[in-house]
Amino acid sequence: MIKPFVSFVLVLILMVFVMGSHYLLFPHKKTTESMLNITSLTHISSLSLSLSYDESSFNRTYPEMPTLGKMDFLYER
Repeated sequence: MIKPFVSFVLVLILMVFVMGSHYLLFPHKKTTESMLNITSLTHISSLSLSLSYDESSFNRTYPEMPTLGKMDFLYER
């Protein structure tokens, strides 16, 4: 009973260590700059990963209103 628990705790500690080292060592600024350079080079609007794409034909929040395509807000200039 003790051996599986200890091995489980060691795996969890290893996972936390790997996640923390990835967070500290990953070049966030370099990755963001390269994505911005690619979007400026191709003249495509930068991606917004915070909005989900919803193409349903029924507006659940306000059923009497027509649905709005969220992608229209993403790529509108």
